[in-house]
Parts: sequence; C-alpha cells; structure tokens
Amino acid sequence: GDDDNVGTVEFVTTSELDNPARPAFGGTLRDMLLFVNDNQATYARGGAERPQPMAMVFDEAGYGVRELAATWNLPLMKKPIAIEGGRLEASVLADGVERIGIKGTAGVKRGLTFGRGSDGSSVTDVAMYGYTDGIALWMTSGVNTVQNSFIGMADDGTKVENRLGLVLSSPRAVNNLIGGSDFDEKGGNQFTANRAAGVFIVNSATGNRVYGNHIEDNGDGLRIKNATANYIGAATAAGIETGASNTIV
Repeated sequence: GDDDNVGTVEFVTTSELDNPARPAFGGTLRDMLLFVNDNQATYARGGAERPQPMAMVFDEAGYGVRELAATWNLPLMKKPIAIEGGRLEASVLADGVERIGIKGTAGVKRGLTFGRGSDGSSVTDVAMYGYTDGIALWMTSGVNTVQNSFIGMADDGTKVENRLGLVLSSPRAVNNLIGGSDFDEKGGNQFTANRAAGVFIVNSATGNRVYGNHIEDNGDGLRIKNATANYIGAATAAGIETGASNTIV
C-alpha cells in the first residue's frame, strides 16, 4: 500500500577527520556523502516506488563535531541531499556555534559539489572556508537552495580565504536560490574573503536567484559570464539588477 507518512532518512557525521583513502568507514563527512550516493531509501505512492528525502545532520549525542576537515576533493553528489548544518550536538550549540564548519586546505579543488542527479538539494547553516586553491561550493545541478551560510568565513566570523566562493556552472544549473528575503532574516548568506569572486555564474546557468546576501571583501563580489536571465538583487524582476536586496561592498 501507499505510505502517507514519508519521513526523511538522516545521515549523521560523527568524526571531524577526513579519510580520502578510506581504508575503513569512519563516520566522516566524506563517508556519509558517499553513502548517500550509493544508497536510496524509497516509499510507495501511487503504485510506484519513489525516492525518500535524505538529510545530512551533525547532532549525534556524544559526538560534538563543529569543524570538519576536507583534505582532498569532496565527492561529487549525484543524489538530492539536504545538508542541515545547524543540526548540531547540544554541547556545541551551548558554546554558541550556529553552523557546521567544513574547512578546506591548500590543493583541494572543490568542497561541496552538486552534479547531475543532485537537483533539489539544499545547504543550510554551513560555513565553507580554507579552499585557497579551489571552489568552496560548486553546483552544476538545478533547483537547489543555499541559505544562512558563510562562504569564506568561519562560524565565529574569522575570515579564511577561498579562491572562489560559490559557482553556478552549466546549462543544468537552473532555478537555484542563493539567499532569501533579507540577510538579517533566515535565508541570506555571507560571502567574504573569496579571492577571485564571491559568487560566479557561468556557462549558460540560467534562472538563478541571488538576493538577500551580504557580499563583502571579495575579488569580485558577483561575476556573471556567458549566463543570461538570472535574477540578481530581486526575487521577481527579470534580468540583472542592482537592487538593494544584496549588500555588495
């Protein structure tokens, strides 16, 4: 029969370390991302098996993760995943931490990366920094959301450089939402200390909405190349605008 109570399958990261060689499963972010790619829970509806929503969380009791290491390129995501970086263990929240940190290092070319098949993913309450030779957050899929995240800054406000902050690239990168109604409300992101650009829209990416963000102290705050019909600074107006919805310094 049909299942009318569809829940979300949650994957919990319990280690701050990285294991690119993966000699064994260690509960790292890399392990969990690969596990999402390799598995898919389903539910029955309308006589058909449908994929069940999946989420990445960080709130397992007794595992106070707060800054995850990315010592090599993170896996290319091939399935939708909601990364809920504000879902932290109680002792971490008690210390005033509001978002999980995912820290890169020199030589890493990409942090969180969403490719074909990952459409409909979300990144919320995440800090991406330290990708001095690469891209902190890269999306070549569509209908994704990035909100309340720091790109180029740790959760405590310390600026830590990326080469590129967020890149929307390819004709499949369509109708993504970057930000929200206002930076001071739930939704807006902070882009800072990104050496080349805070936000880069390129290679025929289209229909993307970038508003309600604070973009400061980057090489280029916002760069668009060979990409048309994106919405910048307003939720509904067509084309490229210089509205006040984004603060670009």
